[in-house]
Amino acid sequence: MRSRPSDSPPRSSRPQHAVTPTWSDEAYARALERAYTSGKIPVTRHKQTNPHLVMRWIMTVVLGAGAIAFLMNRGILFSAKASQPANFAASARAAFINNLANDILGSMTLDEKVGQFMVPMALDYSMNQDLTTMITQDHIGGFYVSDGNGTLNFDGVRAFTHQIQGASQIPMILGTDFEGDQGFDVLGNALPPQPSEAQVGATGDPHQAYIKGVNDGHALASVGINVDFGPVVDVLTNPTNPILQGRTFGTTPDEVTNMASAFLDGLYSTGMPGSLKHFPGLGSSSQDPHHVLPYINRTLAQMEAVDLVPYKTLIAQGKVSMIMTTHMLIPALDPNLPTSISPLVINGLLRQQMGYKGVVISDALFMGGLSYKYDIPHAGLLAFEAGTDMLLGSYSAWQTRQMMNLIENAVANGQITQQRIDESVLRILKFKIQWNIIPSNYHVSNGTAQTTTLADPILALSATADLDRRLG
Repeated sequence: MRSRPSDSPPRSSRPQHAVTPTWSDEAYARALERAYTSGKIPVTRHKQTNPHLVMRWIMTVVLGAGAIAFLMNRGILFSAKASQPANFAASARAAFINNLANDILGSMTLDEKVGQFMVPMALDYSMNQDLTTMITQDHIGGFYVSDGNGTLNFDGVRAFTHQIQGASQIPMILGTDFEGDQGFDVLGNALPPQPSEAQVGATGDPHQAYIKGVNDGHALASVGINVDFGPVVDVLTNPTNPILQGRTFGTTPDEVTNMASAFLDGLYSTGMPGSLKHFPGLGSSSQDPHHVLPYINRTLAQMEAVDLVPYKTLIAQGKVSMIMTTHMLIPALDPNLPTSISPLVINGLLRQQMGYKGVVISDALFMGGLSYKYDIPHAGLLAFEAGTDMLLGSYSAWQTRQMMNLIENAVANGQITQQRIDESVLRILKFKIQWNIIPSNYHVSNGTAQTTTLADPILALSATADLDRRLG
């Protein structure tokens, strides 16, 4: 820094040390940099106002204001900032679910893990020894609930679900078919009938589908059901289809997709998850997989253009929490194996090509589409190897234990990896936590997972309220 020579006359009457120094541009820039680093701002130099700089400053302000107005009008500027708290909450929620699921997984034995894959049914809807064994010793992950062929009314189903849920160490998925009039409804003696998908689809009004979702969700929750095995998203391309009459929303992929999307919105608003079915698409079938293995002669292009559209669209919308496969032979997808036990269909098409990361559950393993060739335990093993997470349809403790033994033996001999087991268990646990089936106060103590206060499955209608309270 240069100062004025001592023999130069002062420009004011102030003492020499108080004179404001002059700075070169380079020296001032270096001083400013040091000042901001040290926290001491240098003495401001006095410069004559440059009119060109003033005009440039004015233009900058005008253009900047215009840019801000444009971004606000397009919803880019402040909408992005406004979404940050929501993104943070979603991120925190996902982290909470992941951490709790991993804590529970770390406390489980192989037998307890494999038990989570089991979703048996019952011939006798009472807390008998067979069912007690499956819940307390096999640690089954779910149970298919009905009215016991008309033997249970509303109070009976409600008491039954509460009893079996209370006996389970890890809360179970309690699912059922509730498709309404003309459809599959196995709670007809316990709950009033609802309109079928076909009746709702005929209105052409997605709001009616939304209302059906809301009503179905509340009705199922009232008797302790926590998963709806629906909606049916088959596109009815064969008008003489023997299994889907009255059960589908429509005959075009757009009709089915729009109605199913609205239905899921309504269902999810009650805290009830659904399960799309019957993957990869049963709408063109002329046979019933309950009795035989349907042969479906459709090309991959036809499947892509019609049958797979609801799945692809709803997966992309983030609305799919579970998918149910069923038993068909579609040579264009796999010339050798039924779709429900085909790695090409489940691991290849659904998981890898379509990017689905959620829970996959089988249709009932005792159906004729599989039982013509495979017994229930071996059908379950093949379905799991193909990429399925939950295995529906054993109806005795013996069958359940046999299926579990086959899977555990396959782990022991290296046929199935421990990683593959853990992947499915984590998907199931995360599903249960997300939908409040496993409450947020569930914790692991001394190596054992347990609930501080078991949430009443009948009253737990909200899938998010419990976790939202936990996260503050």
